[in-house]
This record gives sequence, structure tokens and C-alpha cells, in this order.
Amino acid sequence: MGSWSLRADGIFDYWSPETFAIFGFDPAQGIPTLKEWLDVHRPPDGDRVHALIRRMFSQGVKGDIQYRVEHPEHGQKTMRSTGDPMFENGVVTRLIGNTLDITKQEELTQELRRREAYLAEAQGLSHTGSFGWDVSSGEIFWSDETFRIFELDPKIEITIKLIVERTHPDDREAVQQVIERASRDRTEFALEHRLLIPGGSIKYLQVVGRPSTDEGHRSEFVGAVTDITNHRQAEEKIREQEIELRQILDLTPNHLYVFGPDGGLLYVNQFALAYLGADLAEMVAPTRINFIYPDDRPGYLAVREKGLLAGKAYEFELRILRHDGTYRWFLGRGNPLK
Repeated sequence: MGSWSLRADGIFDYWSPETFAIFGFDPAQGIPTLKEWLDVHRPPDGDRVHALIRRMFSQGVKGDIQYRVEHPEHGQKTMRSTGDPMFENGVVTRLIGNTLDITKQEELTQELRRREAYLAEAQGLSHTGSFGWDVSSGEIFWSDETFRIFELDPKIEITIKLIVERTHPDDREAVQQVIERASRDRTEFALEHRLLIPGGSIKYLQVVGRPSTDEGHRSEFVGAVTDITNHRQAEEKIREQEIELRQILDLTPNHLYVFGPDGGLLYVNQFALAYLGADLAEMVAPTRINFIYPDDRPGYLAVREKGLLAGKAYEFELRILRHDGTYRWFLGRGNPLK
């Protein structure tokens, strides 16, 4: 940190050795003029600093400003200067102040801001927010993405009560139990639950947290909150489509069978089960009843095995036993699903 004194006529009458070193001026050449000093400032910072100096003299106010300069050996550096007006008979006669080289601090601050920006972008893309919870004080920290997920104003104070109130009524008891257990046992937790957003919309969340003890030995939790609403909606859509497809297949007036790669039976539609007078459990059981006419079994199984191994379509004529005890002829076709 360097110190300096500037008179009302715009002449520096004192610079400490540290001030010379900070700005890269040679003490052997004497204290620079105000213009020479302002000339090493990066535009438009020199104009800002000069304007503050004039205001301090005219209004008698204190000054505190951050600016950039060009050092002759070290390139661009960031400075912070603070100053106080000195009065004589109610008139400002000089400014006395200090200047601190904050280049390293500013570089660290910029790096931190970049990392925070990257983290915020990653959280937004993955719909995952982060949180911190100090169990002792009850203080809760949320990232911007967590506020967005909960659709709450980042300016409000987050409490356990508010989180529970935002939770879907059917899930509140489970959420409360997880919070109480985590608070008591200081153990990791993971849960899925729903939010009920004002207006009626529902969100599905996946929440994980683990305990962490800081240097002050405070008991805290850190964790993540992921909005899995789209995933859950997609799963629900798939389930609906599966149910619809299953209904279509069950009503189709054909016998439909699905075999696994090993030839094991996986599915039979209801039309075929009704014809056979059996249920699906009987059909897929290891000791299932064989409904194929005995003389047709070897040929049918050979053709089917060949089709499975080659991954090619096949067909075969065979007789199948009806629920009334009679055999009837069928044309069976198999198609590979890859």
C-alpha cells in the first residue's frame, strides 16, 4: 500500500516509496505531475479518477475508487485508492490518501465469477440446483437454479417451513420425515417428491444431500435438487402408450406371442389365451402345458430355432389345441425385433 498527498492546485507534494513502486515511476525522477499520473490510467478510468478528484475538492467528500493502470514492467494492474479531504477555514486544501495494488485479488474475483457463471450455466442446462443447510442455525443457501425450480423469488429467506409448504400435500409427511432424520442422525439422504406450484402445476424433484463439517465444526448439509418433471412425464407417457398398445394387442383377433432370444415365452395376447383356455402365468411357467400337436412340435421348434439364430423371419403350419380339446390348423409367422 502506498500513500500520497495532492494539493488543491493539482500538484502531488508527497508520494511514499511504495507508491512509486506500485505505479512503476522512478523516484529519482521525482514525483510525477497529476497529468503524468493520469496518463498511465487505462481509458476511460483516467477520466473517472480525475472527475472524482475534482468532486472531492469542490464538495469536500471522501473518495474510494477502483481503476486500471498500465505498469511499465508488469502490464495492466488494478488499483484501489481511498482519500480524505483536508480543510483549512472550511476550504479543501489537499487530499490525503492510500493506494493499494489489488491486481491479484481482482484476478481471483474474476476467476471466481467465471466459475460461478459456468456452474450456473451447467445447472440451468441440467435443471439441477444446489443447496447448503446449516442444521445448527437453520440457515439455508440456494443457488439461482434451485430458486428457479421452486419458482420462488431469490430475495426471500428460505426456511424448512417454506419448503414443506411448497411440497405436494401427499408428499409432505415423507419430506418432513427425511428432514427430521437427516437433522437428527446427520446422515446422507435421497428422495423423490413433488412440488405443488401456485396455479396447480406439479413438478417432480430428485433431492440428494450429504453431511459436511466446516472448519468451525458446524454441522451442514450440501446437496443437489434436480427437476425430473420431463423425465417423469415421459415415463408416464410411455406407460400410457404401453397400456394402449397392450389393449390393442389383446383385442386383435390373432394369436400374438413374444419370445426372448433364448426362445423363452415372454407374452401372449388375451385373444390367444382365451382360445387356449389358459392364463399368462401358465404359458410362461417352466412346466407349462404344450398346446402344439405332438407330431408338429419337432418341425416347428426346428424352424423357430433357425429363425432365432439367423435373426430372420420364418413361417410354419401347425396344429394348436383349443380350450374345448380339439386341434385346429394355424399358419404361424415369426418376425425378428432387433
